[in-house]
Formats: sequence, structure tokens, C-alpha cells
Amino acid sequence: MEVRYALPFLSAEKKAVKEKGWTFHDKKPDADNLLKVLQDIMERLEFFEKGDSQIVSVKLTKIRSEFPGIGVKFYSAHNLNEFLVAGNKGEWR
Repeated sequence: MEVRYALPFLSAEKKAVKEKGWTFHDKKPDADNLLKVLQDIMERLEFFEKGDSQIVSVKLTKIRSEFPGIGVKFYSAHNLNEFLVAGNKGEWR
């Protein structure tokens, strides 16, 4: 699962950042808290067949943008091999 939280620009955002259109957000709320809220909402909406415990991999990006919102992409767990660093026997290192 890949999540992108785009929070609104701060009122005192620098002009260069606004012209770029986005910047990383390294302040509160924390990424883990944002992720948990999203997972809880998706679980309440019965998005997951067996609950959010089905999620085995997460990448979260937290930015500020002129276009706030939440983007979510899902990947099959069968495709995770491309993210693994494999040894001779395909094991984790």
C-alpha cells in the first residue's frame, strides 16, 4: 500500500515553495498517526476483506501542497519481490 498525504500549505509558506507547488511536511501530525486514522476509516467502511491486518507493506509520503488530499495505491502482495533484497536462495538480508 502506498499513501500520499497532501496537507494544505501553511499560511506563512515561502514563495519559492508555493511556486514549486509542494514541499515535504516534517511537522505534526506524525506519519504513523495519519496512517492509523486512514486504516481505521477504511476498516470501518469494510474496505478490507479481513481487516487492516491484510496490509503487509506500507510506504507513506507526507507533503504540503496547493492541492490537499489523500492518495492511496494498492499492490498485490505477490508483487513484493521487486522490493526485496534477495540472497542466493531468495531470502531477506
